[in-house]
Amino acid sequence: MKMTIWVKPFLKPFKLSLLLGLCFSTSAYAKVELGALFVHLSDALSAVKKENSEQAKNDLRTLQQEFNAIPTHNSQAGIQTSKALETAIANPTLANVEQISKDLYAFEQEQNPVDHDKNRQKFAEQVLPTLQDLEQVFASKNIEQIRTKFHRFGATWGANELSMRGASLSHYGKMETAMSLFRSAMQANPANYEQMEQQLAILKNTVDDFIGNSKAAQ
Repeated sequence: MKMTIWVKPFLKPFKLSLLLGLCFSTSAYAKVELGALFVHLSDALSAVKKENSEQAKNDLRTLQQEFNAIPTHNSQAGIQTSKALETAIANPTLANVEQISKDLYAFEQEQNPVDHDKNRQKFAEQVLPTLQDLEQVFASKNIEQIRTKFHRFGATWGANELSMRGASLSHYGKMETAMSLFRSAMQANPANYEQMEQQLAILKNTVDDFIGNSKAAQ
């Protein structure tokens, strides 16, 4: 089936590149890309804040046209997005436009679901070894070695923290708090080994529980 893309002459180059990226990415990877739609939404939001209702309606109609061109726009989340668009076009208030953002994000999550179990497994493979190294060296009470291993653990955590944050904010919060307290105890003069040991136990238990949730779901 041949697909025709209508592009308005005054469409901004940045928007045009995003739109073309949407078309090519969708056909090549079967992933629904919504970058161009969020650009239109941002324009509409800006217009609303400037109390330019007509411009906001124009931006929303463009968004609606491109959204309706997505083959899966009639999904459950897509229907909610369509309703939000109709409401906002009829009455472009700040609340109505912000509702589109929420529904459009939900549609994106519906169309491109995240495999949290796979991310947990990758997290375990990357983070767990460095945490175990920190545990082993902590027994020596050699503060320089502990600092080295903690910095390595922190760097590995930083590269993989999104996997935990996206799947469980409660685990993520515990990790961030424990790491902060461990760092403070490590930098104290003299180093507070008792506090460090307590926070290390929390880090281990949090990671084990996070990984365990993945295994239990299998």
